[in-house]
Amino acid sequence: NMNSHNKHRRVAVVPPSREWTARIEREVVVVFCELREAARLSKRRLALLAGLSPSQVGQVERGVNGYSFWFSQRIAEVLGVRLSVVIRRAERRVWKGK
Repeated sequence: NMNSHNKHRRVAVVPPSREWTARIEREVVVVFCELREAARLSKRRLALLAGLSPSQVGQVERGVNGYSFWFSQRIAEVLGVRLSVVIRRAERRVWKGK
């Protein structure tokens, strides 16, 4: 029985390093820019559709620290993707070494 074999196995969860997190954050910025360009939306138009100011969209696209998670959520919604999909794409890019 496979369950009895794995019964005493322990899994350690290690939080990602700051470097790893920073790399993913940088790739999230790239993914957002690619999605916006693929949708042929200007920053100004995206901001209007998301209910944000162009400077708030710029903060997200530049990866400025301190921007609101809500900004990213709204931008993802306007671009027709879930924020979790954007993050997964960014993680894949980091894994592939882009």
